[in-house]
Amino acid sequence: MNTCRSHPHHIADHRDQTREPSEQHPAAPPYPVATDIAPCSSDTGMVKIGEAARILGISIRTIHMYEREGLFISFKNEAGTRYFSKDDIQWLIELRRMIKSSLSIAGIRALMALIPCWEIRHCDYRSRNNCPAITDHDAPCWANQNNLCEETGQQCRQCEVYKLRFKVATLKNIVEIKLKEGP
Repeated sequence: MNTCRSHPHHIADHRDQTREPSEQHPAAPPYPVATDIAPCSSDTGMVKIGEAARILGISIRTIHMYEREGLFISFKNEAGTRYFSKDDIQWLIELRRMIKSSLSIAGIRALMALIPCWEIRHCDYRSRNNCPAITDHDAPCWANQNNLCEETGQQCRQCEVYKLRFKVATLKNIVEIKLKEGP
């Protein structure tokens, strides 16, 4: 697995991260310190959560809240550091747009819960009868704690159902098709 490394030439432009000389660090310079929230190596194309927040113009806490609410799954390395791809950032931009257009977080979750994962993944009849994603209309399958896919080892972040949420137009088409087909 590729791991991101800090590049010493990347300097964070955050005024609150300047260091003042102190008793603990008498030689600490009073200028921004190098951090690894700048883009990681070009082969991964991913950024850390601080850089994602800067790009989006939102706080890290807001990104954490979106994740807690089941609106997306962040990639975490072994140490638990969150990384974001261009698609992740694009989805967060789309989330912000939907929220600013008066769609609530619960409403966005409910829309994503309409994705018929059992049909897309071609679940067998037994799985469908036991699957909470079919009866839970409040959250998408990847946000459901009793997700059956996890039992099979399916990684939600790589799942075709999860990837559909990146394409709001596709989500809209799926909902329209399901409404036209009926039960």
